[in-house]
Amino acid sequence: MLLSREIRRELSDGKAIVVRRSWLVRFVPNGRGIAVEGKQASASVDAPEKLRPLAELEEQRDTNGMFPILLSADGRIVGAGSGQDADDIAKAVQIAEGLIAKSNRTPTQKSEAVQYLGAIQAAGGSLLETLPPDLFYPSGREMRQHRDIALPDGATGEIELVYASSSLAGESWLERASRDIVTRLGNSERVSSEIWRMVPVESSGSTGNGT
Repeated sequence: MLLSREIRRELSDGKAIVVRRSWLVRFVPNGRGIAVEGKQASASVDAPEKLRPLAELEEQRDTNGMFPILLSADGRIVGAGSGQDADDIAKAVQIAEGLIAKSNRTPTQKSEAVQYLGAIQAAGGSLLETLPPDLFYPSGREMRQHRDIALPDGATGEIELVYASSSLAGESWLERASRDIVTRLGNSERVSSEIWRMVPVESSGSTGNGT
């Protein structure tokens, strides 16, 4: 099977960063449950030119550490590795801080931007990095979450997540799953979206044994 994920993150200037990644996966018995084994097949990033250093870092990131993903007998995720290395996170933050430093902001605005970056990452980053429990065998139930953000200047923000998923017609496994995250800070609002899909390798146009 070919599992794919597309993440879109809106930027303050109205532009966006789009990350597309895919993995060849197969399902194997594991005790009373299932182990999903996989290997990254592709990665690409669309981003504004000024963010190219971040885009290149993301394209080079190896996510094979997330496998194997362990499922219970009813198909829910009960264990997985990490697809995000601590060194990669540190590099990304360092690059982002460098881009802020080079921007046409006042020293005070630059300092505030770095602090806000950390607060938003801490509050919202984990929401997209955590796999939905029913990703491979969708429950079909919509899920909503809210989380408040405490900002460095004492103000507050809000993060809202909406998750929905569906199974392939006539089957129990994933066809499509989506998560939308809305971050509200004062009068501003930004949206991050994520779409997962899974198709047989023959239907994806790829070659190889992924089932």
